[in-house]
Amino acid sequence: MDTHDDQAKAGRVSTGDAGLDRVLGGGFMRGSVAIFQGTPGAGEAAHANQMAFANARSGGRTVYITLLSESHGRMTSALSPMRFFDRGDVGETIHYISGYSVLMEEGARALLQLVAAQARRHRADLVVLDGL
Repeated sequence: MDTHDDQAKAGRVSTGDAGLDRVLGGGFMRGSVAIFQGTPGAGEAAHANQMAFANARSGGRTVYITLLSESHGRMTSALSPMRFFDRGDVGETIHYISGYSVLMEEGARALLQLVAAQARRHRADLVVLDGL
């Protein structure tokens, strides 16, 4: 890879999928917002987790906020057979946080405050809102 490619990818966050990264020129632009939308079970959460683990492999930190009532233990159990999953990252470089009760009890403004506070606390360079 030449220096130009390195510089182009420096401002990118890998999607965890080599083909998609190639199409996007190295991944998503840092600081950008991406929305994965699909029917339940289509793989949006699996892909968001794949991104989180790819981010961890490259030295990044992720805050993954769920807005569903499913437990994080259940989610990580479903992810554990996937090649990208590394249990050692959970709680170290990938932090799963439930935003469900905050959203339901206090509303969207409180959820945004939770997102900002957790991103700062964990020094995250990738934030995922799952179930929005």
